[in-house]
Amino acid sequence: MMTELGNNNVLTAELMKHVHNEILVGIGDSDKMVTLEETITAFRSLPNAGLTVLPRTPHPLEQVDLNRLLIEFNGFFG
Repeated sequence: MMTELGNNNVLTAELMKHVHNEILVGIGDSDKMVTLEETITAFRSLPNAGLTVLPRTPHPLEQVDLNRLLIEFNGFFG
């Protein structure tokens, strides 16, 4: 499934520019599934987005340091 999503991404930059919700886009610095460049492209396409790069963090959400994630959320959503 993840490979198919990567090969056929239906959430294009053109579509994302119409999303006006506040969104925090994040990537782990050890992510092997998504590149920083892909993440920055998504961030730049979203009109009300923030960007965070989480240190020592791989892709699976269950491996994220929850305290660090909470700090990022509070900083963005205040």
